Amino acid sequence: MHSVVNLAAFALYEKGELKRCFAASGDDGVFASTGKVLSAERKVTSQYAEISNGDGEIVYVDDDGETFTLDALGEDIVFEIVSMMTGKRPDRDEELFSAPADIYSKPPVLRALFRW
Repeated sequence: MHSVVNLAAFALYEKGELKRCFAASGDDGVFASTGKVLSAERKVTSQYAEISNGDGEIVYVDDDGETFTLDALGEDIVFEIVSMMTGKRPDRDEELFSAPADIYSKPPVLRALFRW
């Protein structure tokens, strides 16, 4: 059994080749980051001021001055990816859970989502 705070992860493959992978948790920080950052990731992080803390780590500061590390934004990043695929965020729309998953597997939807 394994339990962590703020675990978020995704991987994007194109024709069997890994294009982007991201995984982070509150316990471990970012522990996987491969490939070019997706527009969905940039959309989330752009909502914050990006600064370097005393250790050289990039942190994100909201309008209230609260500071977040990238792992703390992981859930929002994954939810943004889901919303780009489905038009709905899973934390804001329960209908998403009753839709058949295969309706989101159409190639044009996936190509639009993962524009580099």
